[in-house]
Amino acid sequence: MRLFIGLTFPKKQRQRIHRAARVLREEDLPVRWVDLENYHMTLKFLGEVRPDDVPAIESAMTKVADGTATFVTEFAGFGAFPTIRRPRVLWLRVDATAALRCLKQDL
Repeated sequence: MRLFIGLTFPKKQRQRIHRAARVLREEDLPVRWVDLENYHMTLKFLGEVRPDDVPAIESAMTKVADGTATFVTEFAGFGAFPTIRRPRVLWLRVDATAALRCLKQDL
């Protein structure tokens, strides 16, 4: 199975993102819009992982998360790839706090 490690945003932030994207949704862009409940911040893409390895990954993630300080996310812009004119994925840039950088590195 293909896995990634990500964080969900609090409900109020997801709603804010959804409202901000309304203009883009109305443009009939060739993107597949996801439900706001699935908005997340990807920290690390793991790729193909054997199901037997998932418990060890979960354990390692918990250990790293337990040692991470609380942090606040601030949005700092957006973009798309492959290009803004032909988007397949829309993304938000987040200002990385020291705690977020450490979490990403430790994972």
